[in-house]
Amino acid sequence: MFAGLFGPMIGVKLSDVDREALEASHQTLPFGPEGRAMGGYVGLPEALAGDDEQTAEWVEKAFAYVATLPPKAAKPRSAKK
Repeated sequence: MFAGLFGPMIGVKLSDVDREALEASHQTLPFGPEGRAMGGYVGLPEALAGDDEQTAEWVEKAFAYVATLPPKAAKPRSAKK
């Protein structure tokens, strides 16, 4: 998953370099329910609300990054009782 919505917030999964660049240029927010932020995701800052072009750039970076990650291993199915 490269991005998600939680209420009005957009969360993106970025590389360490991109996440640090975003955090250096804007005040970011934890992404997810309060007290249960999703690891590896960062909430796009409120300053980007309404800036479709910049928001799209960060979402595209997240998509490109996640496309480079190896697939997760499938979880074994539990035996039927």
